[in-house]
Amino acid sequence: MNHSLIVSPPILPQPFTPPFCPNPWCPFHAVDPGDFRWYAHYGSHYTDAFGPVPRFICRFCGKSFSTQTFRLDYYVKRPLPYPAIMYFLTNAMSIRAISRGFRVKCDAILNRIDRLGRQCLAAHSSLSDRLPLSEDLASDGFQSFDVSKYFPNNIHILVGSSSQFLYAFSQVTLRRSGHMTTYQKAHRARLDSLVSYESRGIERSFTDILDDLDSRWNRKTMTRLTLNTDQKHEYVRAIEHHPNLSLDLEAGTLTHIQVSSKDARTRENPLFPVNYFDRELRKDLAMYHRGTVCYSRNVSNGMMRLSVYSFFHNYLKPYRIVDQKEQEKTHGEMTGIGTEAIGRVLDSLFEYRQFRSKVRVKGFAGKVWTKTLKTPLKQNPDYVPKYSVRMGMCFP
Repeated sequence: MNHSLIVSPPILPQPFTPPFCPNPWCPFHAVDPGDFRWYAHYGSHYTDAFGPVPRFICRFCGKSFSTQTFRLDYYVKRPLPYPAIMYFLTNAMSIRAISRGFRVKCDAILNRIDRLGRQCLAAHSSLSDRLPLSEDLASDGFQSFDVSKYFPNNIHILVGSSSQFLYAFSQVTLRRSGHMTTYQKAHRARLDSLVSYESRGIERSFTDILDDLDSRWNRKTMTRLTLNTDQKHEYVRAIEHHPNLSLDLEAGTLTHIQVSSKDARTRENPLFPVNYFDRELRKDLAMYHRGTVCYSRNVSNGMMRLSVYSFFHNYLKPYRIVDQKEQEKTHGEMTGIGTEAIGRVLDSLFEYRQFRSKVRVKGFAGKVWTKTLKTPLKQNPDYVPKYSVRMGMCFP
């Protein structure tokens, strides 16, 4: 499977047929209208970025919309190539470097990464949620920081033992620990008066991973499952308190193997899949480099970048390269996801906008989508466009 990212995004076919009503409360938002002509042409308007844009109106609810309503570039004043942004981001370029390359502000690049992040979350959900789990798993925490080194984080990841496919991730902000000078201890004490840390955050974050595992595990098709972790006590407590996996552990259908983090990180190590993914993150994302100034200043923005990278790792990056002229399957294909299914998603990934009310994004991924993660020392919530998070209950 070979998909090039340095290409121009495709253009909507003309004439364009609206796939559904964008109003989440309209019955033609969720129900397939079939051959029924639920919309009517409603003139057009001109934009400097896209030229003439056709408009439509829903015959049932009266909602007017245009072709741009369904585009990933909805509300954009200056189009930028999303494939190139993904390529540069996943190849260790910083936000500032990408913005210099396109001669735009950093905020413009962050906005496009937000859009890409939601696309990738929706695509990963549609491709992997229906995939029956067929391999053992490994999970561990990736260490980094947000805002400053006084706010380390722990990013838990769930990876397939055979495919190195990233199934899920979660994040928690921690209080700085370890050796510090007298000044550093005093400064941490001042920050402690301004920031509240989550109680049992590591256990909660790992529980997010367990919830994702539980939702994917079909006990009928895979009667036994092994989960490999390191020796953190929080992992044991999280499994024992989980309503479903605790029963699996007692019944013997779930095996929890704890491996010392001091063991050699070779391929024979049961934690090799997560160690491998940690290494890839360190080298491929600028904000995770050692001794860098390109760290994440905002938790939600950092998780959006990780969402983009996760999609790149799962569905675009080859599992192994034996010969430079021949690339083997991607990590997603190694889990059993069909090449045609991945291709269909890639065909629309950089073009058609995913609606929150039309996709199934749950758990921690839902918090990333809505950017509700708390950034230390940040008082106001992150700005999120209403069109990107609006939900609605559709009636028949």
